Amino acid sequence: MMKQFIPVLSVAVVLCSNTLAFAEVFEGKCLYLDQENSENKFHSCLINSSSSNLSLTFKSSKYQSGNQAIGGNSITQIASGNYAKRLLSDSGSIIGGILFAPLGIASRIFKKDYQMYVLDYKKQGNQTATIIRIKQKEAPKFQQELRTLARNMLITFEESKKSTVIDVGPDFKK
Repeated sequence: MMKQFIPVLSVAVVLCSNTLAFAEVFEGKCLYLDQENSENKFHSCLINSSSSNLSLTFKSSKYQSGNQAIGGNSITQIASGNYAKRLLSDSGSIIGGILFAPLGIASRIFKKDYQMYVLDYKKQGNQTATIIRIKQKEAPKFQQELRTLARNMLITFEESKKSTVIDVGPDFKK
């Protein structure tokens, strides 16, 4: 009896842990774009990943028109850190052009207490993008779920380059 119980228990643990991995709801900030009223701000939202979608739901009833579900198979690129910053601020960037061409808010989107993710995805055959901010302490778990959702797609990430070493040339000995 005990020999049958251990394999069944181990399978149950694996199945439950995989199910629980997709049950997490993250609080963060999502970019709300309203082209008609030229509104482009981050607002509090709930971010939930299932096995096939990433759901972004704004907390305020005023912004419910911005709610969206992004299919994991429609995500074409995920960027974070300085790489995301470069994508958004580079004038030749496709993602920056999609999000900010008519609006110009790139200077307001970078906050130290959040980890920012730029998601480039296809919606009804057209390329589009959005930005999500997650609190730094929740970022590793969110990133793991995001990678799983997007078929283990790599998240392009670039650490900031803060080096205080100054190369003054060869070391001369007297």
